[in-house]
Amino acid sequence: MKDGDIHSVSVNIAEVKSGMVLAADAINPRGALLLRAGQSLNEKNIRMLKSWGVSNVLVVMDEEEDEPKEEDTAIPDDQTIEEEVRKRFAKSGDNPVMAQIMDIAIELKLKSAREKRA
Repeated sequence: MKDGDIHSVSVNIAEVKSGMVLAADAINPRGALLLRAGQSLNEKNIRMLKSWGVSNVLVVMDEEEDEPKEEDTAIPDDQTIEEEVRKRFAKSGDNPVMAQIMDIAIELKLKSAREKRA
């Protein structure tokens, strides 16, 4: 499919990956705008689209490989990831349960980033 100079393809929401770029606005089944064209998708966006009942989205195609284009996103270093998670938990105070949850969140985010780097 071609829209102006943008090559695009409809992708089932179950197959959408982080980093794919929307070629057209994403709307829910009732026609409400959820995300604008040009938006790079992330896990949060994808979950939101699923929760609103979106079944397919139009994504930008990589012209050379004939595959949906994934935006090149830099994966932050371990220290940055840990700092970002700690900021999110800053208001939890000295609660030992929240401290454990924060440690688990840091561990999972670091594991995910390391897998993406590999």
